[in-house]
Amino acid sequence: MKEFIGNEKKLITSFLKNSKIVVLIIVFFILLTYGIKIFYYGFSIDTEVIINNYDLQMNAWQSIGRTGLVFTKDLFFNGTFNPYIANFLTYITLGVACVSICYLTERILGNQSSKSLSIIVIPILFLTHPIFAEQFNFILQSFEVSLAILFVILAALFSYFYIESGYKTFSIPAIILYTWAIVTYQSLIMFYISIAIASFLLIVYVDERNGNNRKFKDYLWISIKYFSIFLVSLILSQVLVKLILKVKGIQSTSYLTDQIIWGKVPLNEVISNIKTAVYNVIFANSIFYNYAFLFGIIMIICLFIYKIFNRNKSLLLEINEEKELNQKPKDQEKTYIHQ
Repeated sequence: MKEFIGNEKKLITSFLKNSKIVVLIIVFFILLTYGIKIFYYGFSIDTEVIINNYDLQMNAWQSIGRTGLVFTKDLFFNGTFNPYIANFLTYITLGVACVSICYLTERILGNQSSKSLSIIVIPILFLTHPIFAEQFNFILQSFEVSLAILFVILAALFSYFYIESGYKTFSIPAIILYTWAIVTYQSLIMFYISIAIASFLLIVYVDERNGNNRKFKDYLWISIKYFSIFLVSLILSQVLVKLILKVKGIQSTSYLTDQIIWGKVPLNEVISNIKTAVYNVIFANSIFYNYAFLFGIIMIICLFIYKIFNRNKSLLLEINEEKELNQKPKDQEKTYIHQ
């Protein structure tokens, strides 16, 4: 355990030392995209509510299960709210989140990393995602949400440490951070699922490129570890919310559940809404999107077709169950650093 942590510190230090240009590019795009939020002294959606009646807003968040948001707010703002400090903290945290997601990617790739600036594509796409255009208009919760985003990324990183090293201890901070993120903003439930799937695919890709043909049950066990962290965190978050509501005597409201239409309207209406949403995204039928998404889909499809014809195993996820020809000694079965 100590050896793993010591080696990880070295890897983080090396990554930061060799990623100065990446950090500068991230800072540039934060200023380009959100600079107006940092330097323009104006309020936005619901900000005046929290300034005039802080406790009322806290109770409203508690009633919809965002106890983590309230805890973070009290921890950093202590019963008051300053929108300028909130904006500053928001984009500092978002920058750290971008660096963290780059490290997670590089960490999994190991010796398969290109060691080039190509990694910068990930934070640029992440920073400029249209969903943030509206999300960060809610200045009253923008810092807490960006911090929760960082927590999800760190939870995914600790999950990978748990998978790579086999030490169950790493699952504890992963569960704590992910639970905190869930009770801050429930939409982030899907964010961890997305990162877990991406991490799993990267693990398969690295194994395929390194000729490390694991058995199917090994990959199944990796999936179970990711799922167990997700499930435990989800259950813990719901128990925590119900407990705090009961202790504080706050009535739960249906503000969020009312927005879920599954089972409440005919199925054809649900499918129609999904089709409309997909159409708006792909064909830029909204101020939040452009045709770059459609172009990207076309390019990805072409790439997939090319890889299929070339029988790329990392794409088709053809997991070879045969034993490796060259078995490694038992004392080398756990590799803590990708050389």
